[in-house]
Amino acid sequence: KIPVHAAFLSDIHVGSKNFLHQPFDNFIEFLNGKTGNRKTKALGLQTKYALFGGDVVDGIGIYPNQIDDLAIDSISEQYEAFTSFVERIPEDVKVVVIPGNHDMVRSAEPQPAISSKFADKLTRQPNVTMLSNPSEISMHSVQTLLYHCTSLPDILNHIPGLTIKKPIEVMKQMLRARHLAPLWGARTPIATEAKDHLVISNVPDVFHGGHIYINAEGNHRGVRIVNSGTMQDQTGFQKSLNIEPTPGIVSVLNLQTLSWNSLNFGKIGN
Repeated sequence: KIPVHAAFLSDIHVGSKNFLHQPFDNFIEFLNGKTGNRKTKALGLQTKYALFGGDVVDGIGIYPNQIDDLAIDSISEQYEAFTSFVERIPEDVKVVVIPGNHDMVRSAEPQPAISSKFADKLTRQPNVTMLSNPSEISMHSVQTLLYHCTSLPDILNHIPGLTIKKPIEVMKQMLRARHLAPLWGARTPIATEAKDHLVISNVPDVFHGGHIYINAEGNHRGVRIVNSGTMQDQTGFQKSLNIEPTPGIVSVLNLQTLSWNSLNFGKIGN
């Protein structure tokens, strides 16, 4: 009966020279009810879940000459810097973190949760849950599928008419295929295991993705779809791939009505 909201984020990229400190700081203040006008502050206090869909840090050696783009060249220090933000999130806000291709886990999917070996302080936060990529969670009976969407460019390259500027249309293809990485032998590394953990066995209420830095929301046969943007300005590597990110934008879902609020924390200040 009490309104509860969930914030969906991905690709924070702490440790990059292009990491946008202020918008992410504004988001943390939002969760504390200290950002924006009266309506925005009330929304922040009603937001009790913060879901991070991978790439919370920039990683090391992910793409050629990445070292030139790093402000922090230690993976442990990158996770410590991310944790310094998470520590300021209220204790009654549940934080969920899954890995992405920039995180310190194996490349092959499904990816295990980020280890305490590299993110000890983060894993010890009482309100933080570290999960695998992909993962299924339930928030007040709202079934949510979290996936970093590393396979998204593979699908783009094999289905005519799709564009990176419209990630929701690509994610719909995953739902139609009932599989998160339906192309074997493409660029997405898939672990050869006895069970295929990338099959979409349960139809979710919400499907959350990331990876391509473009925020978008949509719907497919009753499934709410969101692709999170980023907290990183465009890098030279992104520019070479024709990726134009939409930084600072966070989608917040009302778990009562399953309606979206899209907030630009690059413009919403204290």
